[in-house]
Amino acid sequence: MYVEDQEVNGIEDNLAGFDDEQVLEGLGRIMNTALAPAQKKVAKAYATKKIKAINLSKTLTREQRFFNSMAVTLDAETRKMISEGQLSYSDADYYLRRQISGTSIVTLLEASNVITPGTTNIDKNYLPKYVNLVLAAIRLGYGADAVATDPSVIGYTNAVDANPGGAGNIPIALLNAEFEIFQDGKAIVSLPVARFFRENFSVGISVQGNEDSVHLKALKLIKETTPFEIKLRFPNGTTTLGAGLNHFIEVRLMGLQSKTR
Repeated sequence: MYVEDQEVNGIEDNLAGFDDEQVLEGLGRIMNTALAPAQKKVAKAYATKKIKAINLSKTLTREQRFFNSMAVTLDAETRKMISEGQLSYSDADYYLRRQISGTSIVTLLEASNVITPGTTNIDKNYLPKYVNLVLAAIRLGYGADAVATDPSVIGYTNAVDANPGGAGNIPIALLNAEFEIFQDGKAIVSLPVARFFRENFSVGISVQGNEDSVHLKALKLIKETTPFEIKLRFPNGTTTLGAGLNHFIEVRLMGLQSKTR
């Protein structure tokens, strides 16, 4: 079996530059030629392996294919769970709501973070073991109130003209800030906050995660058990988002996550 596997891998190496249709057409011709039984066995084993891989790739979503391509970057124990089929996929929608000021750099996700319904569903500043987030979309929302300081009682919008809490339009200093996510000391997301806000009044909740979100053309992986940071970087010289109001931000991280079955 080991020799056969080596030969199958050799076929893979030789056919690496061809697309699926070319490979299958070539294998079909090979199977119809006068091969020795051992050669046919190897060709058939490779053809079976290739067909399974093609069928699987056609049933997986973009996010699932990305996760599989990134699995090699995970630890050995997680890779073993994947190979044994012990992990499954589910939709993910992580949220974090915080009161903010307009000073310099604001760290939104900290190690002291505790799951609190209505405020956040992220525990501490990392994802649990075996939970890996394929980040596909991000939504930011802004809220304001003259009295309230509890982020869970604030209404959030990403429409510039929504007049949240009587604040008028979204503060310019916030729109001109940068939104960043770091993990392993590297920025995996760095986008202008203005990308997340629209000029017209908020759309209904039925389209949350669609029209009201930024969909990443380059998917990102937030890995299990590894601390990550979410930050707002305000323009130099910003000292306030507006007097007389408490200001709040909502961050939604949406995509696909792995988890134990």
